[in-house]
Amino acid sequence: LADQRTALIQDMSDLSETLKELEDSLLYELANSTGNILDNTDLISTLEQTKTKATEISAKLELAKTTAAEIEVATSQYQPVAKRGSILFFVMASLSALNNMYELSL
Repeated sequence: LADQRTALIQDMSDLSETLKELEDSLLYELANSTGNILDNTDLISTLEQTKTKATEISAKLELAKTTAAEIEVATSQYQPVAKRGSILFFVMASLSALNNMYELSL
């Protein structure tokens, strides 16, 4: 689950970065356009591409958020076991302070 969560965070970061790049390129073309915006075919094609990619990225980000929530629920179910395991480990490790026999017998 930890590896899946790390990969999911990386994917979300990459998608957000791609979305930012698309927005920046669109704003750059809008700022540098001359004349009537409707006559600029390059700008219109960039706008259409940006719109389709932004829709795809938004859908993937929503899916990633729901997957992250599912992973969070799954990992939270292991918290009580992890807590008891850590308590057991440290109790066993501190038994040698009571008697040296526990240091070698366990």
